[in-house]
Amino acid sequence: MIPCAIASAIIRVFYSWPGNVRELEHAIHRAIVLARASSSRGDIILQPQHFTFDNTNHSSSVIPKDMPVPIIKNLRDATEDFQRKIITQSLEQNHFNWSASARELEIDTANLHRLAKRLILK
Repeated sequence: MIPCAIASAIIRVFYSWPGNVRELEHAIHRAIVLARASSSRGDIILQPQHFTFDNTNHSSSVIPKDMPVPIIKNLRDATEDFQRKIITQSLEQNHFNWSASARELEIDTANLHRLAKRLILK
């Protein structure tokens, strides 16, 4: 629970908060977590840097900008395409042994057969 004096100070700072109350609550809790992580003492002091929301560190390093983006009709088609490729690769690696492929894919053999039938691999 946040003491009343701190809560009123936070309300004054965020009086013109552009989001909803849940977003404000999340921002405050995030700032507290960041303050605790940067403090070695038991007491924490919220500083303005604890409320910064700079996402540039995360988004640019995950996906390369020059990576080609496949054209996908919908999520179901993309998922089925991916499953087809993985199952086919596993079957080829295991010399079309369905049981060995199922073990490699960590699924039940009967489920692999049903999935292959649905994906028109059988």
